[in-house]
Amino acid sequence: MTAIAPPGRFWLSVLIPMFKVEAYLDQCLASIIGQADAGVEILICDDCSPDGSGAIALRYVAAFPQQVRLIRHAHNRGISAARNSLIAGARGEYVWFVDSDDWLRPGAIATVAAVVRSHHPDMIGCDYSKQGLRRSGFCGPGGRVLTNRDQFVGGICASRKMYAWLRLVRRDLWPGGLRFPEGRVYEDAAIIPRLALAVRRYFHINRSLVVYRVRPGSILAGVKNARRPFDMAAHCDLAEAFQGFPEMLEREAEPFVRTRFGASHFIATEFAKTAARIRRTGAGGDDRVGEKVLIGQFRVMMERSSPIPFAPLARRYLRGGRVLAWLRLRRALAWGAAAPVTPPAPRSRS
Repeated sequence: MTAIAPPGRFWLSVLIPMFKVEAYLDQCLASIIGQADAGVEILICDDCSPDGSGAIALRYVAAFPQQVRLIRHAHNRGISAARNSLIAGARGEYVWFVDSDDWLRPGAIATVAAVVRSHHPDMIGCDYSKQGLRRSGFCGPGGRVLTNRDQFVGGICASRKMYAWLRLVRRDLWPGGLRFPEGRVYEDAAIIPRLALAVRRYFHINRSLVVYRVRPGSILAGVKNARRPFDMAAHCDLAEAFQGFPEMLEREAEPFVRTRFGASHFIATEFAKTAARIRRTGAGGDDRVGEKVLIGQFRVMMERSSPIPFAPLARRYLRGGRVLAWLRLRRALAWGAAAPVTPPAPRSRS
């Protein structure tokens, strides 16, 4: 591979937050170092992991001291804090988050390098594999540079795949004040749309470059598990993830028609899922009145962050022939209280 960075400089920083992944870390790191050229650095953040993950990371640091670095937190602070530390420590022109229980497909880095060499976009997106199936990470054209921000920001929102590990971004383009919210889940949804607004040139690779591992111990698996109690704090984080995003769009000179619809569709879909979880888990109490109030509270929070209110959005679904989306949203709205209600206070995270 022809070098795309001067000697001694990195064109790519692969950023890996690490916590309790002893069973998966070796596969993750081996998949990256096995295809990394000299212009790729691998930066790992040990978020005070109590298992053998640290020893595995140190083994790679010892074997590849020019490319692999390890930073450590003094105490466990969560994935958002680990990612923020990794951004601060990165030295590459581009940064790419890879979760420590996932891995890169062979040729992934070479594929990205070819795009950087030919097009030098601000952000690169890709598809991924989950349970043996390729999943799309973008609703829009791939294989070419897109400069219409409404097209690619809206395409990211419409895909509903907000995962940070599906996108590489130029490090100098990352807004200085934009960091992952610490102590919260659904942190990617709070960051990716805002980050995409700072982009001027986007390129999507229509290939699966990342293999996503489905495992019971992951954070989101616990939130979505139907057999567990409703997680009020996590769902409040989800409800507030897009808070302020409609105001950001209002400050832009462009109309962002597709982005407004894509963001609203993401939020409405998650509201419908949240309402279904409340009913399934009995989170509103033994009576339907408490259930309707709780669903109504989440409607207030989530609709507040939606560029398009839910009722007009439902009508757009119907006009556009999206009958299933219309049915799901209408059902969730019917489950909730009709009158405005006070949003719930999330439980303490201490």
